[in-house]
Amino acid sequence: MPKQLEFLVDGSKSMTGDLMLTPVPFYAQDPPAQQHSRTSVEAAEAIRPSTNRLRQRVLEYIEACGPAGATDDECQAALGMNGSTQRPRRLELAQMRLITQSGTRRTVSGRAATVWVVYKR
Repeated sequence: MPKQLEFLVDGSKSMTGDLMLTPVPFYAQDPPAQQHSRTSVEAAEAIRPSTNRLRQRVLEYIEACGPAGATDDECQAALGMNGSTQRPRRLELAQMRLITQSGTRRTVSGRAATVWVVYKR
């Protein structure tokens, strides 16, 4: 059974100096792995300590792109991140409803790719 999303509390100060507590979604599932593949399981275990930081980098890049959003290829190029690392983090962000699809655009190879933008609440 998949784990439920948990929420962390992020404390920041308002303009008046009051402490504001904001719930921040925390992805509680383990990194995905192909259970039939020993190397896939080992890779998932190795990346586990880095997934929150990597997920944050992907989210910040997509957010910085504004309404134009970003494709997976664009994220990978801008962040210098391998697709096997970036795509699962993007999927996790979508599952957390922090990003959403906004359409498609052509890649360098001419294929259509999904464009991702920050989810407007």
